[in-house]
This record gives sequence, structure tokens and C-alpha cells, in this order.
Amino acid sequence: MFDNDYVLRGRHAEFADKLVSESTKGVAVFKRLVDLLYIAPIVGLLFDRDAVVESGTEKRIFAAVLNKESESLLFAFRLVLLLDQKLGLDDQDRTRQAFSYSLSTEGLLSARIESRVRGGIEVLHEHLCEGDARKRDLLDNLVQYLEVVDITSPTSTVEDLLAECRKVSRAPSM
Repeated sequence: MFDNDYVLRGRHAEFADKLVSESTKGVAVFKRLVDLLYIAPIVGLLFDRDAVVESGTEKRIFAAVLNKESESLLFAFRLVLLLDQKLGLDDQDRTRQAFSYSLSTEGLLSARIESRVRGGIEVLHEHLCEGDARKRDLLDNLVQYLEVVDITSPTSTVEDLLAECRKVSRAPSM
């Protein structure tokens, strides 16, 4: 699986540090760096944000931690590959690439995922560390909701999740 640590560099390392430390408005948004690595490529995809590798400060996720969380990471990475139309592949080829993807894959796909990871970290930092209180409240509520709902459960369906999201979106604001 993972032979090496995953290293974030430059401002992405600094942003990641803010997202996992309690210096972010007195609250840690993520408990661990690996949790950020799990969600960041999905956020990068949703916001269509890519970012290049930088040099500078380093933030490391150890290979042992990555291996322990490899199933969740693989799920997130495959999801990004399935949905990322900027790969220039048709649906069938994206599906083939996603399900042949392994955590040891090198080349374009891993570079694409890493670009989405960095882009997602930028988006999360902008919205959670620099954004206004209303945006932070909305995202806090979403995070709390997702902690309650087990979307990996085989009994949870997409329709169930959408129905719950609709309920939350119609709830009166505080």
C-alpha cells in the first residue's frame, strides 16, 4: 500500500496545520491530518480547484497511518476519479481507471488526485479559517450532521441522504 509518508508542502502544509490545530477560531476542524486527506480531494473536485506542489514548510502523514486508513482513502480517491470529467476520459474509461486504481498507482491519476487534495485544502482553509461566521456555522452544521449519518452503511441509500439534506436545508436558521 503506502511505502512512504504523504507530505504536504508550502502553504498547503500551513493551511493543513491550521485546519487540524485548535488555533482555528479555538476549534480544530479536523482531528487528524489523514481526515483532511480523506475529504480534501472531494472538496477540490466539488469546487473544481487544483493546485500545484509548493516548496517550504512540510507537514507529514506517516505511512503507518495511511495504511490503517487505506480503505477510506481508496474510496475517496476512486470517487474523485469516477466524477472528475477533466481527466478527458469518457464514463466507461473513468470507471475502468477508478476501479483499477490502487494506492500504489503512479502517474497522471495520482498526480491528479494530489492536485485535487491541494485544491481542496485551499478551499477548506478559505471557507473555514478565513470565511465569515455564517459560512463557518453552515459548514459546522454540515460536519456535525455527517458525523451522525453513517453514509457508509449498506442500509443508507442516496435517496435517504438527500432526504436528510433537504430536511436540514429547510430548517430555520439560528
